[in-house]
Amino acid sequence: DVATTVAAVASTTAAAAGTASTAATADAATANAAVAASTTAAPLVEAATVATPSASGVATVVGAIADAVANTTAEAEAAANATVQARQPTMRKETPEASSPQVTVVEPEDSGRPTPPTHGYSPHPLLVSSLVTVLLVGLYGANTLYQQSRTKQKAERKSKGAVKPGAGIEKGVEGGSAPGGAGQDGAEGKQPASGNPDGDDSDSDAETLTTEPLTEDTYGMAIASMVHDMNRLAKDKTGHRHIRVCRIGVSFKLLLINMSLQIFLLVCIANFAAARAVFSIRSAYSAFETHMYDGHIYLSEHNNARGLDDKYFNSSYFATLPEDTKGDACRIPFAQPFFLFVILLIWSLLVVGEIKESATLFERLVVSIETTSTMADATEPCDGGGEVIVKLTMAMKAWVIFFIVLPRIFIASILLWLGCRWLSATTDFQNLVLNAVGLEFVLLLKELLYKSLVPPRDKRDTQRMHISIAHEAESPSPYAFFGTYLWGFVAMAWVYLYIFCIQGVLPGFRWDVHDVCAEWMKDNYAGWS
Repeated sequence: DVATTVAAVASTTAAAAGTASTAATADAATANAAVAASTTAAPLVEAATVATPSASGVATVVGAIADAVANTTAEAEAAANATVQARQPTMRKETPEASSPQVTVVEPEDSGRPTPPTHGYSPHPLLVSSLVTVLLVGLYGANTLYQQSRTKQKAERKSKGAVKPGAGIEKGVEGGSAPGGAGQDGAEGKQPASGNPDGDDSDSDAETLTTEPLTEDTYGMAIASMVHDMNRLAKDKTGHRHIRVCRIGVSFKLLLINMSLQIFLLVCIANFAAARAVFSIRSAYSAFETHMYDGHIYLSEHNNARGLDDKYFNSSYFATLPEDTKGDACRIPFAQPFFLFVILLIWSLLVVGEIKESATLFERLVVSIETTSTMADATEPCDGGGEVIVKLTMAMKAWVIFFIVLPRIFIASILLWLGCRWLSATTDFQNLVLNAVGLEFVLLLKELLYKSLVPPRDKRDTQRMHISIAHEAESPSPYAFFGTYLWGFVAMAWVYLYIFCIQGVLPGFRWDVHDVCAEWMKDNYAGWS
């Protein structure tokens, strides 16, 4: 029994030594402890084997073996803990390196915040804001002077008994049907060459206006149909009431189809064309920044790389960029800001013209025209067998505002922003020009539907419907001669603000592409030769 007990204790000791040896494989200190434990246990096992079977001797041997096993186990656990603690710093050092293949390097003296570029085409928001303010104040001042001048001229004409410009353009007006008709005495209504009854030459260039036809598109056709048919229905002078009601409905539906198609195209261009172009240009510029700033970068709001500071920019790294990255970076439109400015200006002028037409229509059909209680008084006959719109009801004015003017301005404004975004993200100069031309078809859709779908009778009715513009007659003045040129300055201010302040294609663009791409452009473009 004593021998069996000793053998069991020896086996336990050997197992403990094995455990210590296993733990020691991770560290040399553990191995030494295991060897020491084995060395300590070996004499005890040998002593137990040759020991006499006396109870006191067995108890002594067993106690010694138990103490040795306890010491060996404690040493093994201490060695294992030391091994784990020794390995933990190494694991913490490896974790950051494996978290991302691109490491953002920020030196201790840096705060990690980007600094604005000190080279290239830096934006000047204060200058732009001042320019826009001056333009708006100038426009307001010119308009104020113009209104004061018109009021003074009308007062002078009224006091001198002058014939109102454009009077007598409609049939049935007192004094005949010819423009500038005579008064009640049947005279021809001719004025002196000066334009004033007393022959004063100060107003010799005063103009006389009559009417202007509606535009031949879906908007003009809808206005002509609504005014003409509702006028006939209000007068009860038609035997085709149901047909005219149906034409009003069809014209209105065609107007809604035009606006729906324009909005649908805007959404598709934004989701499929502009979105892809923006993603590509951001990826190209991010790769350029990461390489050229040698890792001294920060991540923009869209997780794209941007250089921290100009001092980290190394133009010599451009030679080691992959060729496809060079091409994508150098064809960024912002690398040629003057070319981009002209393209966006042309596009902006095109859209501003659409907004200007809407504003003019609002002024003529809502602000300046008289209000009546019935559409029976809306039109009067004019020369050539047509009709001129002279009055509108409040309901018709509201219809013009909410279904003609506001949708047109809204669509044009969205198209202005979306067009600038898509063109700014086009990484191909020839496609930049083609896209600018192609975007125009969204604005021309109203003319396409009119020419392709509207019946000839409706087209002739649209051509015969005129708007009175007699109230727009004016004498020579700075506003009369130069006022609308301010729209061009507004377009230029918008383009400048978009490129340098509010564009979201490449937020944080550092204007660091143009200079390093100069040689690449010479090598890859033939030029004029």
